Amino acid sequence: FVDLPAKEYLKMGIKPKFIGLPTPNRVYSFNYTNVFEELYEITNSQLPAKEIMLSAAVKFHTIIQILYRHQQAARFDNKVNAIKKMLDSHIYERDISLKNIADNLCMSQAQIISIFKKTFNMTPYQYFSNKRAEIAASLLLNSNMQIKEIAELLNYADQPYFSNAFKKIMGVSP
Repeated sequence: FVDLPAKEYLKMGIKPKFIGLPTPNRVYSFNYTNVFEELYEITNSQLPAKEIMLSAAVKFHTIIQILYRHQQAARFDNKVNAIKKMLDSHIYERDISLKNIADNLCMSQAQIISIFKKTFNMTPYQYFSNKRAEIAASLLLNSNMQIKEIAELLNYADQPYFSNAFKKIMGVSP
């Protein structure tokens, strides 16, 4: 079985079986066995050879499209997870930049922003800023660290910059 958004199957002229609860991005499941059985039936039918070849070619093309789209979706997920992992693993470091991530993943900065935003509804910078603010909030609540120490730990330029960034994201001053 392959799970793809319904619109992908409909583009290919396939009516897949609905699985799960209705959502805006409904995921449908496609059973390869049915397509291969249809291809087998076409090739063993009593139709004229020209019609068999045309029908089989169309069915085969459909199979290739499904496999390609599934592979692209998996590749997309892997890239998004790699971006998030890089952001998370560099949360305490100064040297993280969009350019570093793009170079590391052999992607353009625009691609990084685009696929990250499609998945998380925010840019990598917004995600990184929110994550740092969440860590800062946790440290403020659960440690004896001073605001200046937290700002230094999270590599903010200085305490006032940290305080402004924190207030902008969390809605309250540290």
